[in-house]
Amino acid sequence: GGGRIVSISSGSARSPRPRSAAYAASKAAVDTLSKALALELGPFGITVNVVAAGYIDVRGWSDAHLDGEGEGRAVLLRSIPLGRAGAPTDIAEAVLFLCSEAAGHVSGAVLDVTMGLDRFRA
Repeated sequence: GGGRIVSISSGSARSPRPRSAAYAASKAAVDTLSKALALELGPFGITVNVVAAGYIDVRGWSDAHLDGEGEGRAVLLRSIPLGRAGAPTDIAEAVLFLCSEAAGHVSGAVLDVTMGLDRFRA
């Protein structure tokens, strides 16, 4: 037996923004479901973890992105301690880590890939 399950969540699960109740609640559910599954599937050698993404700039990767270079995006970028948005590859690398042997003893974890942003600060 054995295996890896990695779900994608968001920092919004713990630090929601205004007008994001449904989104934040759904991401909190992903986190909690994954922790419960880690308990249930651990005896089978299956690890279950979550990558919680911060603001990921998908421009050039997808049409699902914030509009342009507006002030809202600028405010968000200023609030990120590392001073930059994440890239889709940042999330991919975290998933690859959690699927690797190096993370073989990690289960029930939520790995924040948020560039240090733990709450929305406008």
